[in-house]
Amino acid sequence: MDVNKTIPVQNRTGSLENKIDNISQLINQYKNLNGKSEPTTLNSILKEGISLFEGNFRNIVSNNDYNIQSKSSSSEDIYKVFENSCDSFLEFSPEGIILSSNSKAKNLLDPKEKGFKDLTIYSFIKEEYISVIEHWISPYIREKNPLKSIPMVDNLLLLQLSDREGSIKSVEGHIEAYKKNGAPVFGLALRIISSRGDLKSKLQRVESNYDALSETVNEVILRIDENFNIIYSNSSVRSIFGYSVDEVINQHLSLIFPPEILKRHEKDLLKYFYLDSESRAEMGLENSIEILGRHKNRGVSPMEISFGNAKENEERILTCIVRDITLRKNAERKLHKLAYFDKLTNLGNRDHFQRDMNEHIQSQKVSFELGSLMFLDLDGFKNINDTLGHDAGDLLLKETAKRLHDCLRDSDSVYRLGGDEFLVLLRKIREKKDAAIVAKNILNTVRMPYYLKLENQSSATVNVGVSVGIVLFSESNLNLNELTQKADLAMYASKNAGKNRFTFYTEEMVQKINERWELEQGLKTALANEELEVHYQPIVSYSGRIIGLEALVRWYHPLMGFIPPEKFIPIAEETNMIIPIGAWVLEQSCLSITNWNSKGYKDIYVTVNLSAIQFELPNIVSSLLSVIKRTACNPANLKLELTETGIMQAPEETIKKMKLLKEKIPEIQIMIDDFGTGYSSLNYLANLPADIFKVDLSFVSRLNDPNNRKVVNSIINLADALEMGYVAEGIETKKQWDFFREKKCQRMQGFLFSKAVKESDVENLLQIGKLPLDKLLKE
Repeated sequence: MDVNKTIPVQNRTGSLENKIDNISQLINQYKNLNGKSEPTTLNSILKEGISLFEGNFRNIVSNNDYNIQSKSSSSEDIYKVFENSCDSFLEFSPEGIILSSNSKAKNLLDPKEKGFKDLTIYSFIKEEYISVIEHWISPYIREKNPLKSIPMVDNLLLLQLSDREGSIKSVEGHIEAYKKNGAPVFGLALRIISSRGDLKSKLQRVESNYDALSETVNEVILRIDENFNIIYSNSSVRSIFGYSVDEVINQHLSLIFPPEILKRHEKDLLKYFYLDSESRAEMGLENSIEILGRHKNRGVSPMEISFGNAKENEERILTCIVRDITLRKNAERKLHKLAYFDKLTNLGNRDHFQRDMNEHIQSQKVSFELGSLMFLDLDGFKNINDTLGHDAGDLLLKETAKRLHDCLRDSDSVYRLGGDEFLVLLRKIREKKDAAIVAKNILNTVRMPYYLKLENQSSATVNVGVSVGIVLFSESNLNLNELTQKADLAMYASKNAGKNRFTFYTEEMVQKINERWELEQGLKTALANEELEVHYQPIVSYSGRIIGLEALVRWYHPLMGFIPPEKFIPIAEETNMIIPIGAWVLEQSCLSITNWNSKGYKDIYVTVNLSAIQFELPNIVSSLLSVIKRTACNPANLKLELTETGIMQAPEETIKKMKLLKEKIPEIQIMIDDFGTGYSSLNYLANLPADIFKVDLSFVSRLNDPNNRKVVNSIINLADALEMGYVAEGIETKKQWDFFREKKCQRMQGFLFSKAVKESDVENLLQIGKLPLDKLLKE
C-alpha cells in the first residue's frame, strides 16, 4: 500500500462485518502480547499542561469555528492549549492530509524534522489499523452538515504507528470532529502506551467491547478454527439455533449445520480462511453463502453466512455472521410465484414457459430427444364468459387447468398464456403418435360437462371444446418463437377445420393461413358489395311434397369465385361478422316468406339459422319482433334453428331466452340443429322450449351401420316421447329416403330432393310440388 495515497472516502464502509473485523484485529493483538515493553522515543510523558483525553478535547473544540494560524487572541489561546498539551496532536482533513501539528507530534513521528508537508495521517499508521480511522470518520464525511447531524461516537482508539525512521509505537488515540474556517476537520490526540500492562488493559477493554457489541445484534456471531470448531459465540445463537452459548462452544460446526449440507460447502468454507475480502472479489468468490441451518428443536431453515477476514493467532480464526433468512426466502418465493405463475389457475405463465423452454432447448442440444409443443384454445369459452359472467369463466378456466394437468406425466408441463389459451410441453416422446395420444386425452377430458357452482346462483352445467395445434421438435429446429408460432398456426388450422380437434403443423399451413386472412378481409366488405346471396333448400314430407325451405347463405367472391359456407362461416363467427350477416339473412328470409305467402303458398315456411353469437345478443328478441313487423312476415311460417352445441354452451341462459321468445312470439317455432352431437342432458331436453329436432346428417349417412340405426331410432323415439317433430337432413340415396318414409317422417331434406337454389328458382319447385325429380335444374 502506498502510504502517501489518500484513501477514497466512498470506500470507507461501516458494516457489521468490518466493525467486527477491526475489533477482532485488536483482540488478536491482545492474544499475541509478550513480555517486551513497547518502544518509545520520548524520555518521559510531559506532566505539565492540559491533557486532551478524558473529555477535555471535546470541550475545547465544541461549537467553535477557528483558525489556529490566525492572530486572534482566542485562536492563539486554543493553539497554546494544543501546543502545551501533554499529548501529541495532529489535525487532518477529511482526505487524511495533515494540516497542523504540535511539537510533541513532531517529536513522536518526525524525529529528524523533515516535516509533514503533503503527507497524510495514513502515512504513519500501520496498514492493519487504517480501517479503524476510516471507519470512525466515514459517517462525518458522508453527511452534508456532519457536526450537527452525526451523534458523537466512541472516539478512543488503539493504534500502532510507524515514524519516519520506521520505529513502531503503540499508542492510544482520542479523535474529535470539528470545524475550521467553516470546513470539517479532525483532530487526533496521541499518547504512548508505555508498558505491556497498559496495552493489555486496553485490549482487555476492547475484548469486552467486542462481547458487548456482539450482544447488541440479532445475528449469530461465531468464531471458528480451521477444523470448523466453534471457539466463540454470542447469545443470539439461542434465538436462531435453540442452543445456549455453553452448548456450542468447542463443538463442531455440524452441530448447527447438518453434516451432509456442511460437507457440500466444505471446500468453499476453507477458502474464506485464506482469502481476504479483496482477494475473494478478485476470484469471484462471494462474501457470503446460503446454507441450511438446523435448529435444536424445529428442524432446518435457510441461513446466510457472511465472513470477516480470517485472523492469525496460533492458528487461523474466521469470524462468521449468521442470519436466519427464512422471511426473505418466503418473500422471494412469493415474488417468484407472482412473476412466474398465473394467479387464477396456478399454472406457469408466459414468462415461466419461456424460461422452461429455454432450459429445455439447451438440454435438447445435448440429449437429442424428441419433444412436442401444443397450443390450446377453448372452443365456446367466450359465450360462457359473456352469458354467465366472468366468475363462471374463471371457474371453468380453473377446472380446465386441473383437467389438463391430470392428462400429463410428471415430466410434462402446462402453462396458461392468458384468456383461454394454454400451452403444453411434452419433454420426451418416442414418436409422433405419442403426442397424438396425449392430444386425444385432452380433447376427451375437456369436452366432458363442467358443473360450475356460482355464488348466489344455482349451479350451471356447460360444455366447451378445445382446438389443439401440435408441433414436434428435436435438436434441428430449436427456436422458441418459431415453435410457438407453428403450434399457434396448427391450432388455428384445428379451428378452421371445425374445432374440437388436434392438428399437427405442416409447412402447407402457412399458405392456408394466408388464404384465411384474405377471406377474412374480403368478408368484411362482402355484404356492402352485395357479394352474398340467400339460397333455399327444400324440406319435404315422406311423400315428397315440399312443405318448407331452409335459408342458406352463399358467397360469390369477385376474384375467388364461389366460396363454400364451411370456409367462411367459421371466420364470420370468429370475427363477429356473423352478426350483421345473420341479421341480413333473417331479413331477406322474412321478405321471401311474405312474397311466397302472398302468391298463394300460404303454408310454406322458412327455417333460418341463428348462430350462438347472435342468440346471445341482449336485444335478439326485440330485433326479431322488429324484423317480423317490418317485413309483414307471418311468424307461424318462420322457424329458427339453434345448434345443440350452441345451446349446451350455456343451457340455462339459452333456455331462459328461448322461453322469452316464445312468450313474445307464440307462433314462432324453434328447431335444434345437429341433434345428437352436442351432449345434451335429458334434464335440459325435457325443459327445452323447442319444437323440432334435426337429426344430424352424420347419423343419416351411416344408416347401413346397425348400431347407428339404433341411435337414429332412439332419437326418433325421443322426439315422439317429448311430443316434438324431427327433420332428417342429408338424404342423398333412395335407401335413406325409404328408411324415413317407413317411419312416416314428415320433414326430410337433402340432395336427393334438391340442392339449395336461388330465390328466383324456388317458385319453379313450388309449382312442381313434389320431389325428387331426375332433372329439375340444369347445372
